[in-house]
Amino acid sequence: MVSAIIQLFLAGSIGLNDGAIDGLKERIPGQEYSSQFKVDVLNWREQNRASLPVTALHFDLPSPSTIWQWERQFKESGIAGLERKRGKPKNMAKHKKNNPKTVKPQDSVTELKQLKQENQMLKLENEFLKKLDALARKKSKHTNSSN
Repeated sequence: MVSAIIQLFLAGSIGLNDGAIDGLKERIPGQEYSSQFKVDVLNWREQNRASLPVTALHFDLPSPSTIWQWERQFKESGIAGLERKRGKPKNMAKHKKNNPKTVKPQDSVTELKQLKQENQMLKLENEFLKKLDALARKKSKHTNSSN
C-alpha cells in the first residue's frame, strides 16, 4: 500500500493534501465494512474511473486488493456477495449420526499433481492480471496525455 501511494505521489497523481500522509498511518486489521459502504466505494470508482490505489486512498482502505475482491464478489453474486460472511451462520446444519461416511485419504501423488496444476493456474492468473493492469495504466496514461 505504501509503495502504491509513493508511486502515485511521484507520478503527480496525488499531492500531500490528497491524503498521502494518511495512507501511511497504522490501520486496524480485520476492519469490517457494511455492504452499503462497499457499494458506495464501487460506485465512486466507476463514476470517477479511478484506479484501485486511488480509490483505496480516497476511502482510506488498507489495500487496493480489498476493492478488487469486492468487485469480484459483486460480479459473481450481486449485492448479496457483499454481505458479511464472518461469524457463526444463522442456521447450523444438523449432523446425521447414522451412516457416517468414511472419507478416503487422497493419494499423495494425485494430490501433488493437483497442487502443481493449481499453482500453475494461479501463476497464469497472476500474469494475466499484471498484463491487464499494465494495459489499463497505459490506456490511462494515453488518455491523460491526449487531454
